[in-house]
Amino acid sequence: GTITLGQTSGNGTRIDARGLGPGATGNGGDVELTAQALTLNRAIHTSGASGGDAGQVTLTATNGAATIRGIAARGGTTSGKGGQINVSATGNIETNSSIDASANTGNAGSVSLVSQVGSILTGDRASIAARGLRGGNAGSVSLAAANGDIRIGATTGNSTQLLANAGGTGSAGNGGTVTLRGQNVTLNRSISVAGAAQGNGGSVAITATTGQVTARTIAARGGTTSGRGGTINVTATGDIALNTSVDASGYAANAGTITVTSSNGSIGTADSATISARGNRGGNGGTITMQASNGSLTVGGTAGGGTRITTRGNASGGTIQLQAGAVTLNRNIETRGGTAGGAATIAAATGNALLRNIDTRGSGTKGAISVSAAGDITSAAGTVRGGATTLGAGGAIGVTIDTDSLQIGGDSAAITGRINGQSRAAAVNELQIINTNIPDPCTVNAVACILPPPPPPPAAPEVVAAPVIPTDVTVLAAAIDQADSPLPLRFAEQETPGQEAFVQSPLIDAVPVDIFSGGYRLVTTDTVLPAAGNDEPAEDTEAEDTEEGAALTGGNDTILPAAGPASSEPAAVPVDPYFTQDVWSGVRNP
Repeated sequence: GTITLGQTSGNGTRIDARGLGPGATGNGGDVELTAQALTLNRAIHTSGASGGDAGQVTLTATNGAATIRGIAARGGTTSGKGGQINVSATGNIETNSSIDASANTGNAGSVSLVSQVGSILTGDRASIAARGLRGGNAGSVSLAAANGDIRIGATTGNSTQLLANAGGTGSAGNGGTVTLRGQNVTLNRSISVAGAAQGNGGSVAITATTGQVTARTIAARGGTTSGRGGTINVTATGDIALNTSVDASGYAANAGTITVTSSNGSIGTADSATISARGNRGGNGGTITMQASNGSLTVGGTAGGGTRITTRGNASGGTIQLQAGAVTLNRNIETRGGTAGGAATIAAATGNALLRNIDTRGSGTKGAISVSAAGDITSAAGTVRGGATTLGAGGAIGVTIDTDSLQIGGDSAAITGRINGQSRAAAVNELQIINTNIPDPCTVNAVACILPPPPPPPAAPEVVAAPVIPTDVTVLAAAIDQADSPLPLRFAEQETPGQEAFVQSPLIDAVPVDIFSGGYRLVTTDTVLPAAGNDEPAEDTEAEDTEEGAALTGGNDTILPAAGPASSEPAAVPVDPYFTQDVWSGVRNP
């Protein structure tokens, strides 16, 4: 049959098993109700007396729904543990009131709601709590709907409805655990498993087994004076939308871990949402991992300022890993550290990567940055700042870089944009272009790509025989802007004996300009003009065969002296100990 407690919804308690009396240590009793369906329009109370433990509440609807007005199984006001509240139903479980297994100075109890084929639904005024209020540890809250959905809050609001947090000024209570598992999970209200002032954050695990997760604030912070950050895991088969904040930061201790994973959907955050695992007041940053293997990852719905993903640490920065088919960063990310920056990895397996500011700096070591994409790597605004940086793309690369070193690679990468900020002309200490065929045109802003000059050359070049060129790099064409200092481009390749690298019909007008290909170099203040229809590289012409004032020739191409007196000397090629040979003009240097 059915058990109905009260004909209409009201505030009075109708089942009371409390321990009573001021200063008493009596424990609360147990309440157990079993029926095909349960409708509780009045509350159940099994809290302990002043110093007593709460009792246990067990409600079972064997063939229907359970509607709950309110359940209190709190520990006593001065001491005592919270009780255990267990509700199970075949159909829906619904409440618009408080379900509370908290404790004051003792440890909190637990709340478990389980629906076999229905959903678990809470109203806007509901709360489910297992809190440690004044120094005790928080307990656990678990909601499971194997064949239904979980919805917390009927409409969107700022209140916190799932609480397994610890409180109390100066106390060391630790946060508890919140576990949600349903086909779809919708959080219109917030979750907190934060630690007390000196306590550690707890853990949150949210799983949508067949559908999507929509969430507001999820807090697993350490205490406000000290305490490690907790652990937050959000997993869905479909889409994941994070609309406010997700926080596993620590205070005077290390931050925790945030993992967001969609196996067959996309991940998105709202413009104002923040994902944070910061190590505040001397702690290290934590770890943030977001992965959508078969979808996209979008940080911020629209482009704008502000840092939205951070593992910043007062000591060392943490790590950020963002992986998806396509990655769009409309807001900034950072792994900065007081002593050392953390690493940032962004991978777009099937599409493009759009970047804004990425900052991995530290006062000492800077964190490594790795960005890869099957398509383009571009930046609508912002700069990539940090340590050793690797960019790998199947399409175009157009970003602003301010890092210690830069490595660019891809099957076919058209490189555009600015390398290094203009205010730090020598910030990029090394540039490597690997496994890359650069289509015409390839323009690199020389003013912003200035490296330290090479050592002074000897008085005259040494002429040596040409070796076999161990590279498979082909530079089809290059137009190099005028620069005040040399512009080295190094093409480093795996050795492929027998294949030759060549520069095909370039037009060079610079004072001076260096072109490197597999260690092969041209230095000239003259002008190289390609012959019409010339599709072959210049043939070798030894410098010693050139008469004073005459044109250097190679194949059908012509190297003319720079403007000046008729007696102008042909191109001079100084020795560079960092690179071995020069093949364009035929002048070869050791």
